[in-house]
Amino acid sequence: MNRKGAGWMMSGLLLLILGAPGQAQAVTNDVEVTIPNYPVHLNGHLVDNKNREYPLLVYKEITYVPMTWYDARLLGLESSWSPDAGLQIAQKNVASSYVGYRSEQMNAAVYHAQVSEGPISVNGQSIDNKKEPYPLLSFRDVTYFPLTWRFAHDAFHWDYAWDADEGLSIQSSNAQLMNVAALPSDNDRALYQGYYYFVETKGRTNEVYRTPAEGSDGKELVYTYDIDSGYGLQKNVTFQLRDDVLWLRYHVGGATMGHDVYVMIAPDGEATVSQQGYLDFRETDDGTVIANQGNPPSAGNLSLIPKGKDRTSARQLGEPGMMYGRHVTADSNMVSVGGDGGSMRVIGDDVYVIGSAYPPTTGALNHIFRIHLKDGKSVPLVNASVGQFRIFGSSLYYIKDEDASLYRAELDGTNESRLTDMPVAWFGVMGENIFYTSSGSSVADPEKPSSLYLKNGDHPEGILLLDAVKSVQIAGDRLVCVMGEDSPYGMELLDDSGSIVLKIANGIERVLASDEGVLVAAEGEAGALTTLFVK
Repeated sequence: MNRKGAGWMMSGLLLLILGAPGQAQAVTNDVEVTIPNYPVHLNGHLVDNKNREYPLLVYKEITYVPMTWYDARLLGLESSWSPDAGLQIAQKNVASSYVGYRSEQMNAAVYHAQVSEGPISVNGQSIDNKKEPYPLLSFRDVTYFPLTWRFAHDAFHWDYAWDADEGLSIQSSNAQLMNVAALPSDNDRALYQGYYYFVETKGRTNEVYRTPAEGSDGKELVYTYDIDSGYGLQKNVTFQLRDDVLWLRYHVGGATMGHDVYVMIAPDGEATVSQQGYLDFRETDDGTVIANQGNPPSAGNLSLIPKGKDRTSARQLGEPGMMYGRHVTADSNMVSVGGDGGSMRVIGDDVYVIGSAYPPTTGALNHIFRIHLKDGKSVPLVNASVGQFRIFGSSLYYIKDEDASLYRAELDGTNESRLTDMPVAWFGVMGENIFYTSSGSSVADPEKPSSLYLKNGDHPEGILLLDAVKSVQIAGDRLVCVMGEDSPYGMELLDDSGSIVLKIANGIERVLASDEGVLVAAEGEAGALTTLFVK
């Protein structure tokens, strides 16, 4: 994904700050400006003004900051322009990584800028720029903002410090994105129990390391394996959190004859190969519940391996004529919906799982069953084909195949109610609110950018929260929304009421596994991927 890039950043900047072509603010009154000859730090980032396309400027001994897309949002500011309202600058819940806007040409010491004209407001207060002792300026088609005490301290509540040796330091009050620059970006990464986990490929070997999130640059080898199994170099790995435990997953061999390997990583970094095969599994107090998902499919594929035992001690769960943990499509092809896809959940001594008669022509397809772990007996709960389900509190939530709508029932399957009239691609529950995404079409399409809705007792029809949502997940007390290409922001974080907590300017490739804050693979400068962390 390359939402912005160099060309996007410039054109998007002009649209957001100066208006569309032909609508740019009128500027006049050339003034002489200089490039700072002292260090300037913005939220801890040293600005390289010598080789910056949009350098900081000095006018009448006051430092000016460019209101580029990234610079403004780095400082927690949002800018907009319209013919009627003119330029509006306001403090918002926005953030960005630092972008250097590096240029191949070195800047001169002295330039000319222009005093901006037209309506200007800061935090909703009108500014008469002609009468300002330190007016807003325009330089290289970008608006520049003065770092005076009035604006930086009084209006935006920034920490503002000057030191003869260290120069000027500005620290804004908005959330900051930490660039974890030391992590390689060509494979998966994770944050777990105070350590970053990452992979380095060396020849025919993948080496998995961890490094402390704070206080050290050293790295510790956690796990290593051969990536050449006769099917090319299989370098890709994924990290995932299962019930607050970090797992590493990778594939060995071909699509049919090969298998997946699941490695459990303890908080102290000890890595143990726990499972191998095509399967979904859940760790319980009684042992490991496993739904085999290899091909060809088979009935009786759900079992419990008692704690401390191997697979030879596995005990079958459910009915022998049923196949569990897989979704069966209309043409009888088998589609796995394991992991977080909504095929299996364990609560206490019961496993809740999607099950189908096998062969598929002989009975129920994709119904929800409750199976007791002690005696293995099965009880049908939802007698309809279900694409995915989850359990929140004491309720079952599920999407039916027949209409792709969201339903809710008690844990025993009673008191079913339909919650949406539109097809649902994703859903989650936070507090008393139900969140779901829908593309609005007749068929739910998880790959198509959707709209995010909130549903509760006060608004049973569903309130539209966001458009152009690419994916959603719940991380702690935040709803993490990766935005599609039609959105100016790459990610938006919401709280359990649906209110926006933070908008992140960077384009986001994907959300990474993390047990603290939000860790993402994001676009950095020139479209290169980087790792960002926000609390």
